[in-house]
Amino acid sequence: MASQEKPRAGHYIFATHNAHKLKEVQASLRFPVQGLAALGCMEDIPETGFTLRENAFQKAMYVYERYGVPCFADDTGLEVPALGDAPGVYTARYATLPDDFEARMMAGDRRVLADIQAAPPAPHPTFAQNMDRLLHKMRGLEGPQRRAAFITVICLIEADGQPLYFEGRVEGDILNAPAGAEGFGYDPVFRPEGYDRSFAELDLETKNRISHRGRAVAALQQYLDRISAR
Repeated sequence: MASQEKPRAGHYIFATHNAHKLKEVQASLRFPVQGLAALGCMEDIPETGFTLRENAFQKAMYVYERYGVPCFADDTGLEVPALGDAPGVYTARYATLPDDFEARMMAGDRRVLADIQAAPPAPHPTFAQNMDRLLHKMRGLEGPQRRAAFITVICLIEADGQPLYFEGRVEGDILNAPAGAEGFGYDPVFRPEGYDRSFAELDLETKNRISHRGRAVAALQQYLDRISAR
């Protein structure tokens, strides 16, 4: 176990280096949350699962086994049915995937997932690069073909080392061009259902209330409220 001082009692570690994610989660939860920097953990945690749940578990267990602290991790995927539910589990590294990824997903060739895992790791793409690929692959698609969904799965591991899972989902559409300057990731091109603005055009409070991550975090908070009331 690392020699870094543990977080204080009642604090949880959110297994992320992403300052945007950490800010969103801290704004939504009613208990103290710190990121990996609080542990002095600077390494990239492996994400080799084929599902969001597997990746969330892998990240949370990595922190729990090395630092012995209550922690949780999330994994988020953007699914576009017109692209065979791509980018899916590879949402964060979409721009680095093979050019035939979407075609193989639409054809039901799930071996492409194993091929990607077996390939040498590529540098992390920027948010702009991921959005550019998405908009390029969806060029010419209109109406229902632009439907999409964001899904977040959170894995919580407490003192007993047993994983618990919480999920949030939001439906929406992919815009033809980015709109807005807030948020991160695909927020400028994702318009949640029932709204006329992208996630990047919404204030943080509204986004946290309706987003995939916000809904997963709300489920986590409800669980923690229940156990604290016992």
